[in-house]
Amino acid sequence: MISVLTDTDLQELRNFKADTIHANAMDKINVLAKKIRKDILAMTMKAASGHIGGSLSSADVYLMLWLCANSTPDNQYDVHRDRIVISHGHTSPGVYAVLGNFHFFDIHDAVENFRK
Repeated sequence: MISVLTDTDLQELRNFKADTIHANAMDKINVLAKKIRKDILAMTMKAASGHIGGSLSSADVYLMLWLCANSTPDNQYDVHRDRIVISHGHTSPGVYAVLGNFHFFDIHDAVENFRK
């Protein structure tokens, strides 16, 4: 099983600059992307339903979106945070996988309870 990145890892990734991103940061992003895909598959397979393709194809976009957004578990009630709206609900496993891995909630709970 791929380990979950720590809050420190996530903070380091949030501060990347596109023109100077280091190989170590790219490695961490790739590890996180694989973990997110694994979680998407796990939650949809456990629930025996869900749109896997849309979630998998959106995973990288959601990952980078939340890496760049001013939206973290620590500031989720701040009126100055960024708000992200995903209008197509069929990719909810992708959104849940990203949010869980960004520590908004326990990803294991999302996997176990998706569609319940």
